[in-house]
Amino acid sequence: MRPENSKFDAKRQAITQAALECFSRFGFDATSIKMIAKEAGAKSSALIYYYFKDKDDLLFACMADTQPPQLEDIPQDTPCEDWAVRMMAEYLDALAEPQFQKLILCAYSVLSRRSDFMDEINRRFREPHRLRFYQFLDTQIKLGVLAPLHYWSTYQEFFYPLSMRVLISGDWSDWARQEYYMEQLRQRARCFLKAYR
Repeated sequence: MRPENSKFDAKRQAITQAALECFSRFGFDATSIKMIAKEAGAKSSALIYYYFKDKDDLLFACMADTQPPQLEDIPQDTPCEDWAVRMMAEYLDALAEPQFQKLILCAYSVLSRRSDFMDEINRRFREPHRLRFYQFLDTQIKLGVLAPLHYWSTYQEFFYPLSMRVLISGDWSDWARQEYYMEQLRQRARCFLKAYR
């Protein structure tokens, strides 16, 4: 039976942080328990098994320890372009978060054979953004601002290029809503709205 104390929790968190670092850097398959133990500063790999059953258990613990971003309400009367910019900015806030970036890189490393992990990533982290985007489209279609369109493909077009830019080039790692980047988002929103009016 594990002790319920802060020392136990602190050590467990150190192990999940080390695992996430290794998984994102080397990929899930190439990461060994020994590598995680070394990254966590543990003297023996056996210590990892005191806290976790196996590497899969560690994988899901990494996700559980990474908190989804909190989305704030957007007033219904927000202008269409401003709403689009705000959605993209919130999405980039999440992607610029180092822990979340590592989690996504880790997820991609097991994408072909661990659909359960990827499904859970999508449910916890992407679904809130996707539902917000669909709400935005519903509102704009009802107002006659946008023509009826295919929601999923539009979502992919709206957010996917931002994801790839962040993960491949890391351009957004220091973005912090700087003026230059916000103007890029505004231009992207204008192009998107123009295409679907």
